[in-house]
Amino acid sequence: MVVTPEMVMAWQDACDDFKSVGKPDAYSLEEVKNMWPGLSRNTACSWAIYGLVVQDELSLEQYFNEMAQYIEKLRAQNNYLRTSLNDRQVIMDKQLDKIQNFL
Repeated sequence: MVVTPEMVMAWQDACDDFKSVGKPDAYSLEEVKNMWPGLSRNTACSWAIYGLVVQDELSLEQYFNEMAQYIEKLRAQNNYLRTSLNDRQVIMDKQLDKIQNFL
């Protein structure tokens, strides 16, 4: 969906018209509904647009790339620590065997 400044201004005008219903010298609800077909007070006043501009998409992509690199570094560190622990366990097992054989 493409939203132009003109569309936003029209929605603001419609919202103002709906909010003024019931006030002196204001349009009636029927008149406002006829002026703004397809809109209600809720659709005219309570809207939001969610999206990313191109720059935000690029920033988000860069963030995910950095996160992926960080995860890979953590995996490499985890692998190194596991290997170190296994190597030390092998050395400790050999030392334990020597001690048990000595006694």
